[in-house]
Amino acid sequence: MAVAQGSHYRRSARASTRAHKPELLVALASPQEPAKAVSDSREEMHKQDGELYRHFQAFAATLEAVRRLPRIEAELEASRSTFLLARGKGYTWRSLRYALPGEFSNAISGANSKVSGPSPWGLPRYTMTPTGEPIQQGVYTVESLQ
Repeated sequence: MAVAQGSHYRRSARASTRAHKPELLVALASPQEPAKAVSDSREEMHKQDGELYRHFQAFAATLEAVRRLPRIEAELEASRSTFLLARGKGYTWRSLRYALPGEFSNAISGANSKVSGPSPWGLPRYTMTPTGEPIQQGVYTVESLQ
């Protein structure tokens, strides 16, 4: 309900407000749980957006710097990895869309449903070791690492 000066308030709205004044006062005095829930969900969305964005940027920059991949190829790999992160953590398509640059986000609808199904860009060829070293997946065997 929007509150305005009396002069801008329609007569029918004034009459309705006066008729329901006790209920309105109770509703306005009670804690606003739905507003908190909306606030919490917005904060959660911003947290998801930030985490996915930072992951995308760090992954692309590492592949570009360490593996010497061209920026567009590094961003493609980062998009693939960021998709897996979003799907694994149950984030929304909207969060994934806002984390990726234009050419990658255009492949995604902005829905608020959870990320699911196969990646629009396929599986990543690179992954990060626990020490932050990018390695190509499927190339190394246990014997070659010893």
